[in-house]
Amino acid sequence: MLVESLLGSENIDMFKEVAEEAVYTNERMCFNDLSNAYISPFEYLRYVGMSDILFIKDDDDYKPYRAYLKMLRHAMLRYYPKKVLRWIKK
Repeated sequence: MLVESLLGSENIDMFKEVAEEAVYTNERMCFNDLSNAYISPFEYLRYVGMSDILFIKDDDDYKPYRAYLKMLRHAMLRYYPKKVLRWIKK
């Protein structure tokens, strides 16, 4: 989109007014918190589910989102062992 705008093939109105509020959740930061067992998988799904703007998921380019989902599945599988090990370490 940026390249098309710079080449002049697409005109983007950068000064649109936002009429409604939108909820943004940084998926990568939530993923890092889930990987480190700071938040539960249910909290992660709640945060991402209530967000209106998703930056990793794009309708035109699905490959980054598929790679992200693969990493997310691995993080959710490692969540409970990390949580138990952190509890034992205390």
